[in-house]
Amino acid sequence: MSYVSYNQNWFRVLDEAAETARFLGYEEVTPGCILMGLLRTDLSGILLRDEGITPCKVLGVFPEIEGAVRDRIAHRYDMPYTHSAVNIVNLAKKSGEEMQHGYRGPEHLIIGIGRSEDSDVREIFDMLGISGQQLVDSSRNLLGFGIHSAA
Repeated sequence: MSYVSYNQNWFRVLDEAAETARFLGYEEVTPGCILMGLLRTDLSGILLRDEGITPCKVLGVFPEIEGAVRDRIAHRYDMPYTHSAVNIVNLAKKSGEEMQHGYRGPEHLIIGIGRSEDSDVREIFDMLGISGQQLVDSSRNLLGFGIHSAA
């Protein structure tokens, strides 16, 4: 097995996802939290905004946002992840392997969330008016792999 590094932005996205979960009073990081983490980082945020996904739209998916006031300072690894969020991270890792990248970054998380078959993720995409495949194609295109994603 070869060594794979995770770039700083990968961890930044997951930090932001945990911060979002804490802010909303969640006990676990959810797929929607990962999406917010992606939106709050540079390159992935630009890619998602190009697809019409904005932080305001995503926050509109969370009914708990009203009055959510939580301390947002904590370490990224003390927040558990839902099964769906773990699946997204695993799909992101797999996408990096498929592309033979020696690192993992936010672009792989975008592909992971786009490939997710989870009903919570699909509901978020439906509310935002976007398909997961659009995210996969945009991210792969940005990375120079064309618009045809491997399923």
